[in-house]
Parts: sequence; C-alpha cells; structure tokens
Amino acid sequence: TVTDAKGNFTVNGLPFDEGGRNIVYRITPIYGAHTFSPATQSILLTPEDKVHTQMDFTDATSVTLSGNVCYQYGNFPVSGVTLLVDGKTVSRTYTTTDGEVDYDVTTDTQGAYVIQVTPGSHVISVSKEGHSFVQEEINIQCDRDIKDLNFTDKTLMRLMGRVAGGER
Repeated sequence: TVTDAKGNFTVNGLPFDEGGRNIVYRITPIYGAHTFSPATQSILLTPEDKVHTQMDFTDATSVTLSGNVCYQYGNFPVSGVTLLVDGKTVSRTYTTTDGEVDYDVTTDTQGAYVIQVTPGSHVISVSKEGHSFVQEEINIQCDRDIKDLNFTDKTLMRLMGRVAGGER
C-alpha cells in the first residue's frame, strides 16, 4: 500500500477468521531511510470491528544542519545569533528539576550552531539585534546532513576614544 499526497492510506481485503479466532496485523510504515513514530502499530480485526481509522504515524526523520557565524572582516565568531527555520525561531526543550524549559537556539561562543530539521525544502535564516548579515537567509533542500552552512555578519563597529595627557 502507498500513501496519497496527504499521507492517507487504505488497506483493503484483510481477512479475519470467522471461526472465532481473531487475527492481529502489525502495520509498519517504510519509506527509504525515514523513521516513524510509532515504528509499528498492531491492529486486531474481528467480525464486529471491521474498520479501523485511528492508524496514524508521524515521520520522525530529521537531518542535522551545522555551521558557523563569523564577522566578515577578521573571521571572528559571533555568539548569540538566533537561528530560524522557515521564519520560526528554533527552540529546544530541556527538562530540569523545576520542569521543562524552552530556549531559543543561538550560536555558541565559537559562533557554531547545530539544528535538526525535517527533510525537504527550508529557508534557514539568522538574526541578532543590531546586526546585519551578508546573506540573511539560505534556501536549501535538506535531504541529508549538511555541515558548513555558514553565515557572515557584516556589522561594523565604531571605536571612539580620547588620548589625554603628555606634552606636544
């Protein structure tokens, strides 16, 4: 059986034993290297229960994207840059003694990041208040892990000061 464009499927013609024994079928979705949740489901067919409609699976496949954000001049890392996928901030959930805590994924002190996305086409973008980037977003087809998906911060800073004292 193959799903339609919306992921729906139908399996027709599964027999059940009318002689009093019930048959259990195990349904396992398979699509290339994808993984599903749950990985499999069992269904009991009886003469009284001939149609089942609650057989849902979620594609749990993800690919890893990683890279760095550095300043344009000098190749210095930029920390605290927020990562977005398709315009939505990437967040992670951690469980602590106080409960679950969500936080936005940002670059670390070395300007590095690692995120997980579902396979398919995505727009990966970066954001940091007061900063601008050479390429603020990258359109990418994610069908495998991708390393070195890098962004360049073109923000320039102004250094001002004063020299005092001494003789002319």
